[in-house]
Amino acid sequence: MKIQQLSAQAASVTTDMVEIAQFQDQHDAVFKDLDSATRGRLSERLKEDGFTGKARQIVGVDTRDLLKTRWVLVHGAGKHEDYTPVHARVIAAKAAKTAGGERLKRVSFVLPSHKLRSKACHFAALCAELGLYKVYKFKKAGDSKAAKVTRFDILVDGRGKAIKPEKNKTYNAEVKAASAIAGSVARARDLVNEPAGYMHPTRMAAVAQSIAKKHPQLTVKILSRKECEKMGMGMYLAVARGAQRE
Repeated sequence: MKIQQLSAQAASVTTDMVEIAQFQDQHDAVFKDLDSATRGRLSERLKEDGFTGKARQIVGVDTRDLLKTRWVLVHGAGKHEDYTPVHARVIAAKAAKTAGGERLKRVSFVLPSHKLRSKACHFAALCAELGLYKVYKFKKAGDSKAAKVTRFDILVDGRGKAIKPEKNKTYNAEVKAASAIAGSVARARDLVNEPAGYMHPTRMAAVAQSIAKKHPQLTVKILSRKECEKMGMGMYLAVARGAQRE
């Protein structure tokens, strides 16, 4: 999946789904743009569903007849004073999971306004990718061929205002770092999901060595059973005591 940050008007972007977070009892300028473009459909639907912006309230609105996006997902973000960049991970992950469940290919996530927006961009990118993590190795062949989210756009400004070069550089760095972390977490999950009889200590050691070869800044030391005993790793050794392999 390609994740990128950009500035674009949420009301006119071409995508499968736009997700926007709204704080409790208030609507921001981006929401008003979307509501105007949908002739009041968003505000009408939120009123019908009793949406007030409380944390994790979610309302989906079909907009394919009025916008260039099929859906607008409105996510409650709670009180503005309680919001931190970390909260962006929950909202972004929900956008990714919803899109994955609906087999949508492209998502545009409007980053909530905050003084630490670059950090929120990091958490959004990280959890959008992790939110779509799935293990296909042990599933039917057809499952891996199902439609997947191929693009996740983080709109750091949902009204399309120009981003200053230094800010743009910071946003890109945060997205790049988040993608690296997400890839590492996914790799660890892949290893954990392998059967114990396959991912035995010898094979795990080989994986660690292969990773180290690709990254010169890393070093790997493989400990033998005797070395583990000398280091007092009794509980660790007890787990593998019945195994045939070291």
